[in-house]
Amino acid sequence: MHTKPFPLATTVRGTGEPAVLLVPGWCGDRTVFDDLVAGLGSHRRAISVDLPGHGESTATHHDYTTGDVVDSLQAALEDAGVDRVVPVLLSHAGWAGIELRRRLDARVAGLVFLDWMVLGTPDGFADALSGLRSEAWTQVRAGLTAMWTDGVNNPRLSAYVASMSGYGQEYWARAGREIAAGFAEYPVPLDAVADLQPCPVLHLYAQPGDDAILQAQEEDVYKRQVSSG
Repeated sequence: MHTKPFPLATTVRGTGEPAVLLVPGWCGDRTVFDDLVAGLGSHRRAISVDLPGHGESTATHHDYTTGDVVDSLQAALEDAGVDRVVPVLLSHAGWAGIELRRRLDARVAGLVFLDWMVLGTPDGFADALSGLRSEAWTQVRAGLTAMWTDGVNNPRLSAYVASMSGYGQEYWARAGREIAAGFAEYPVPLDAVADLQPCPVLHLYAQPGDDAILQAQEEDVYKRQVSSG
């Protein structure tokens, strides 16, 4: 594994803290945040990054883990002179945000998760993660990207998801391995979040549209608040 932080390509706008750090998921790039970083930059410092070897970050032949990604995020924050930060984390970048809060403690003023499985994975998802590390990985990738765009009439989203297919087997296999490792440690990400408290957390998501999913999240948070007194 790599032992030094990877240099990350970044876009930086605005001033003021806490800064907002926008982190894309595996096999994506920071262009997904172009509108957000521009808008947020009118209110405070906003920084979007590409993961190691993704987007405009320097290509690497080294393997790396979520922990290595967090090392690189920390280095990017230090290089930018950021003291306090709110990470905004797309999908399974949530695991990196949780680890960043563990390391930096109150310097991470809150966490924002976007479209994540905060209550755990659906049936069959573990098999899909394994499939990304098999000879059938292209079929698994196609199934995932189809699910993400099913019923969505948004050309920009469709184009972004299509761009994710430009990443090869090495990237998707790594994604499957690291996502699986996160859920192996904490099958329910909200359990990991609970260990970070007090830390404000917001989850924004578009899929699934079933109201029962929102209700389940609200009930889970309520039960945790009651049990904590």
